[in-house]
Amino acid sequence: MENFKIPLVLAVALGAQLVGAVFWGSNILRDISDNTARTDELIEILLETEESLEEVDEEIWADMDNLVKLQTQIIKMQARISILEKTVEFSRRDGM
Repeated sequence: MENFKIPLVLAVALGAQLVGAVFWGSNILRDISDNTARTDELIEILLETEESLEEVDEEIWADMDNLVKLQTQIIKMQARISILEKTVEFSRRDGM
């Protein structure tokens, strides 16, 4: 009977280790699954953010194009005003 106690203790110890290993492995798999789900959510957020940034970038470039057009129109108007001022100044000197 004494010889039977050692294998029984050994079997209990191996069973406890097996239960611990299964528990540890299931926790690892659960963590991997959770991390995969979180990674998928983060990728979706990054893709949405990238799309939003592309839209904002397009709006900024459109605004820059409009700004260039506005500056060109302002320069043309300044040139016209300058011509009108010179015309008025010349008319006053000429005595008309």
